[in-house]
Amino acid sequence: MFLSLFYLMQAFGGCNADPDAWDVYNDHLAYGSGPCVIIQNLSTYKTVAYAALNYGIITCVKYDSNGFLIVGTCHGNLMILDPATVQVSSVLTFNSSITHLAIYENDILLSTATHGLNHLIRTADGLHLEKSFYSDLRCVALNLIRFNNVLIFGLGHPDGTVQLFVPSTGSSVTLEGYAWSLSLKFCKVSDDSILFASGSQERTIRLWRISLEAASEISKLHVSVTSHATLETDSTPFHVELFANLEGHSDWVNCISFSSSSTLCSASFDGQVLIWSAQEGSDYDISIRLGTTAVADDQSGFIGCKLLAPNDVMALSRNGGFSRWIDGKTVRCFAGHYDGVTGLTWTSIGCFLSVGLDNTARIFGIDRSSTAINGDTTYRELARPLIHGHAVFDCAQIADDLYAFAADEKNVRILQPSQCFVHIYPHEKLVSKHLPFASMVHPLSLDNAIIKDAESVEATFAPITASDFMKDRTPDAHEMWLTRWPEYKSIFGHERELRQMTVAENGDWFATGDDRGGYVVYDKNKLEKRARYVRDDSRTITTAISASPDSTMLLLVLENGIVKLIDPVTASILKTINADKQAYSCGWSRNSQYFIIGGENGISIYEREGEFAAHYDAGFVTAIEFIDEYTFIIGTNSGELIQLVYTPAERAFKETHRYQRHADRVTDIKANRQTNQILSGSNDHTILLQNTVI
Repeated sequence: MFLSLFYLMQAFGGCNADPDAWDVYNDHLAYGSGPCVIIQNLSTYKTVAYAALNYGIITCVKYDSNGFLIVGTCHGNLMILDPATVQVSSVLTFNSSITHLAIYENDILLSTATHGLNHLIRTADGLHLEKSFYSDLRCVALNLIRFNNVLIFGLGHPDGTVQLFVPSTGSSVTLEGYAWSLSLKFCKVSDDSILFASGSQERTIRLWRISLEAASEISKLHVSVTSHATLETDSTPFHVELFANLEGHSDWVNCISFSSSSTLCSASFDGQVLIWSAQEGSDYDISIRLGTTAVADDQSGFIGCKLLAPNDVMALSRNGGFSRWIDGKTVRCFAGHYDGVTGLTWTSIGCFLSVGLDNTARIFGIDRSSTAINGDTTYRELARPLIHGHAVFDCAQIADDLYAFAADEKNVRILQPSQCFVHIYPHEKLVSKHLPFASMVHPLSLDNAIIKDAESVEATFAPITASDFMKDRTPDAHEMWLTRWPEYKSIFGHERELRQMTVAENGDWFATGDDRGGYVVYDKNKLEKRARYVRDDSRTITTAISASPDSTMLLLVLENGIVKLIDPVTASILKTINADKQAYSCGWSRNSQYFIIGGENGISIYEREGEFAAHYDAGFVTAIEFIDEYTFIIGTNSGELIQLVYTPAERAFKETHRYQRHADRVTDIKANRQTNQILSGSNDHTILLQNTVI
């Protein structure tokens, strides 16, 4: 599990859509992506650590006061993760998923899906369960604090009420609320008082003051008090009074965060992050609005926020990406897939494309916009060419300015970069092309409509304007829904939904396979079918398809172990091989003289014409990529990435290196032989970029 940063360059993954699945400590952002924990540097944008865990989806990630991570999972596991070594310790298991987690100094409060609350103590030797409470409570938000040496819990109930609870005395106060309070926060004002805030589905933020004074001092704040109560402690009672209702959002308030008692921020599904400020003795007012109100799909809107400083705020979009603003100006942050990654491809314009089960295609590159840092060689998401209504399974480059996508539908979509993309990524192979301005999807449509020029934007898609599309910087995660690429052409040819795609790198054709074993070969220049659709009698899903490097042969693999060698000119089957059952991957040697089939029983290598050569028990192999004639990398069902060398004279295999592994099935591997790098995608939601070892 130990991470070698010499080989791992970057990890990409979207944050899980759980309110407590991320945290910031100093300059490090840690978050759960599928079953993995990724730690990124907010200044250098480099990956600090990547933990491929095997405890289920990560639901909670919080730093403790010593910089260690407390991690909770959907399987009820709670553990300590050392960011320096990526080692796990002190694993506890609860009976259901951990849904919320809060830490204050050495106290930890967590809620589970069906088994109530648990209070734990963090000591030098690990995590220790102190006490369990409210076994029937399904908490919707929680937090804790120690005030005047008294531990206080803040609890959001499913009936909309908010409870303050002192576990040492059992005293509690029920506060006003009519809909779920999705975020609860405490903030110290002085030694004699603290603030308690809730953000709710009512679109309202409520602020209470908890004080030690025997007599209320709320009158000094010159605001209206609508309720008050008392929390009994072992010493001085605490007086609780509501003194403000803040309204500024048009949708649910999903998260709030304090920088100090005079500054807080809030995030909402309405696509905005608001920063609220108050001078001493005055009400809170909105000092700045961040984000956008032009939320027209399910990719935008915020579910989390955190004030890193009074002028520095981060927010998490429901699409798994982070946005950040300093002094109201956009600052680069992180984004990635929030479901399994299904396909990858390098491009001739210095980027790579990825597609996944989150219904998106994303393009990553080195920032060339005006806000890029000189010397930065890290990749970031530049655009989201396809935001679809179906899972996207594969992608490929057809030309410098044409890219093909295979989704859970019967047609291949050919997309073209937009002028807006070239404006932020002015690659020499694109700047001379005549490209459409931008793209957007009409209501009830799946097609990326072409917007020819800036003048056409408002006429068709008002209230969106041309300036929403055309930016002088790389868009933030919450703006990616405006970065679609225009659809150049849609090619129909299959009778069933697509699953796999391959392009002849030195030829004039490409091919696709579907979920019933059928395939189609296309003309790469004319962008049309070269031959008729070919069915498969077994009606078994296509799990892999590959063009030989010399572009003279097409290899098709079905899940039931049937392998077909196909003539790409006539689309006729030259030979059928019955390989091992449960076949999931294939790959050609770079000299096109051998191909490998991978599956449940390891790998089998065949000579070009289909003659069996050798077998190697490599486990359940789900992805294969050759680096050269005889060196290749396999990905396994358990997430391993292993480099092997085949010696034809001895018909033998030798393992030469193991790369940083994934936490789940490796779905695709792509090598960049010019830069000596590999990309791997996985069901664990992440993409790993690593240096190859030759």
